[in-house]
Amino acid sequence: MHVRYCVYCSSGRGSYLPRFIKSDPYDDKDVRTYDSMLHSTLTKIIDERRLTSGQIKELLRTSEDADQESMVKLILEQEPALSEIFPNGNKVSLIKIAVALCYQKSAEMLLRSGAADVNSVGEILVLSESILHTLLKMYPSSWNERLFELAMEQGADLEARDYMENTVLDAAVAAGRVREVKMLLSKGVEVNTTNDYGETPLITAVLWKVENNYDEELLMLLLEHGADATAREIRGWNALHHVAAWKPTVADQPNWARVLIENGASVNDRSYLRSTGVYHHQPIHFAARSGNLETIKLFLDHGANVNSRADTMDCFPLYYASEYNWPTVVLTLLERGADVDQSTSEGLTALHIACSKQANKTIELLLFSGGADILAEDLQGRTPFSLMNVSSGDSNSSVQLMLRMLALKRTRMQPSIELKDERRIKDHSELWEYYRDCIEEVNRMKSTRFIGTCSLLDLITKCQCQIATPMRNREFESRFSQHINVFPKYAEYLLEAIDAARAYYSDLLQSEDLIDEVSYNIWPHMTVRKVARYVTGCGQCALREVVRASRGSSSA
Repeated sequence: MHVRYCVYCSSGRGSYLPRFIKSDPYDDKDVRTYDSMLHSTLTKIIDERRLTSGQIKELLRTSEDADQESMVKLILEQEPALSEIFPNGNKVSLIKIAVALCYQKSAEMLLRSGAADVNSVGEILVLSESILHTLLKMYPSSWNERLFELAMEQGADLEARDYMENTVLDAAVAAGRVREVKMLLSKGVEVNTTNDYGETPLITAVLWKVENNYDEELLMLLLEHGADATAREIRGWNALHHVAAWKPTVADQPNWARVLIENGASVNDRSYLRSTGVYHHQPIHFAARSGNLETIKLFLDHGANVNSRADTMDCFPLYYASEYNWPTVVLTLLERGADVDQSTSEGLTALHIACSKQANKTIELLLFSGGADILAEDLQGRTPFSLMNVSSGDSNSSVQLMLRMLALKRTRMQPSIELKDERRIKDHSELWEYYRDCIEEVNRMKSTRFIGTCSLLDLITKCQCQIATPMRNREFESRFSQHINVFPKYAEYLLEAIDAARAYYSDLLQSEDLIDEVSYNIWPHMTVRKVARYVTGCGQCALREVVRASRGSSSA
């Protein structure tokens, strides 16, 4: 039975579809069959009774009037098989039924007769919407578009609202129906109405953008007709909050955010929880949780606070990016001045949450690039390592990572000082053995000077620009290769460090060649080297300087 296409519930045979129909129901043979059946039955009734337009209209009056049942009775007397299309115990106008079931010939005949009430509203909650609302939820076939225009010509209420106070414009925007949006706007419909959730058509456009994948045309249409980009719904979310919450796979997200900002949307608006009276998230918090890197950059460029706190826990962008394991976002936030030592109201740092989530790449970034305090304690005295699940022993890559980092920390401290984390490590023999092996490797790397005074440990702990000098030694690469295999626990870090140093060294040599060329090779070589080091930027040094300057800035 074709009632599965119906947008209302009838004795369990169908269900209301709150979303939009994505395929044409008229492609179904049953739909066409029942449409033809209803159309021919109506035609027969009208012809046999020689009904005038006024008489037809009288029979098709609104559902509150018993006359409507007369028309249904006449139809069922002629064709009992049509009984399945009428909701049992409910009075719904025939035009609404024909439209909802996508009975093209029947619906168009009723509208063109001028007898159908285009502003009828059914008594069922889900049908408490206008014909225009219903049409906009249907597949946008040429018939659907023609019937929408015809309903407008017949006097359909363009400002009608459904049971959630959504306007016809809301429905058109949600469906991504640009043609119908243009038609409605050209008729002067109100563009800043709000539904029961306080959502304007502009916010509706943002909410439905991901599902419908429409471009900026719809957004620009609304703005050009006076849509308020500063509007906020009942939770305090503005359009930017919703854009920031999109998945990062939405390619044109930054463009939408930019357009909204240029039209007045604020990056500093906070969501609002009425039950607690607490202001919560700004758009940047949602972007950090969703991993929307380019949008975060845009927000920061337009004045968003990189250390802004949110909710009752005082969470912040770096915390959220670490919690959801977005390494590129973490790095960008650090580069833009995020305080790596910032903590929540419970004393949790970004490293705490990264460790609790076993987020390897984020942990590495926070420790190596951000210089995060590996021994930081929250208000309960818990360190980042104490929040890790160590039940799987030393086979857990995240646990291994932290053990290696703790070993590096241990070798720079007095032997008499016991780390709190060491007490926990000792409770697990396999972890303790792995940890002690790490300490032994670190001590050997420290004492292994393979080029002059440069030790293998220097490769991990020093900046890439500092390694460039010993790399000038022709034996650097061969000697490095001789030692790499005897430090299995830190081999990955050594290789990453040497790759970074090679890249910097290559840039440095190119700078030297360029300086020689522009100076006609008359400058002393040592002078050329000094100038080259000055003009060749070191990303690691720059980041460490920003991180150093940003420490404590969140509490200022």
